[in-house]
Amino acid sequence: MLRTLSCTLSALVLSGASFGANLVTNPSFECSIAGWTSTGTAGLALGVAKEGDCSGGLGFAPPDIYTGSLSQALSTVVGNRYALSFWVAAAPNGQPFAVSASFGSINIPLELSSFPLAFVFHEVTAELIATSVASSLLFNAASTSGRVFFDSVSVTDLGPSAPVPEPRTSALLGVGIGFLALARRGRPTDKESRLRSSEHVAA
Repeated sequence: MLRTLSCTLSALVLSGASFGANLVTNPSFECSIAGWTSTGTAGLALGVAKEGDCSGGLGFAPPDIYTGSLSQALSTVVGNRYALSFWVAAAPNGQPFAVSASFGSINIPLELSSFPLAFVFHEVTAELIATSVASSLLFNAASTSGRVFFDSVSVTDLGPSAPVPEPRTSALLGVGIGFLALARRGRPTDKESRLRSSEHVAA
């Protein structure tokens, strides 16, 4: 009984939410931009990638379209921490004059002026706290000459910003510990067993 109860308690402890899975659909833009909402010049960039064969391209598209965006709505938990990472590169014929990234209402600084113009990808990382049950991951660019490429996008849930035990789990643990205490109380101690054995022999 004790062994069964211990296994049950272990299962309860391990049955919490699992963190660490990438929440982004089609994070490497392979073969399409499926899963992403695009506007303006946004599209698939073939042969320019950090991972695989494609990336998401934004920027200038002749003759007169200069802006574009890629976005994706993610289900998030208010107060949870999220790790965001993505790779970004600029085209060799010029840089977009305005590039931005955001997660919900939080802007992620991008300093493309320090990136070499040779399709060299650079990683951008940030740790953010969700303020809504739905957070939009958005990449935006505007340019009159160049393009910018995004690839290998990842958003993972790191759990609550101030971890607290789940009420249900805590209650079940309390009940389980109570059962353990009752089970132990019901078993005779070694001293009681020796006394009973002595009485049996004497009888």
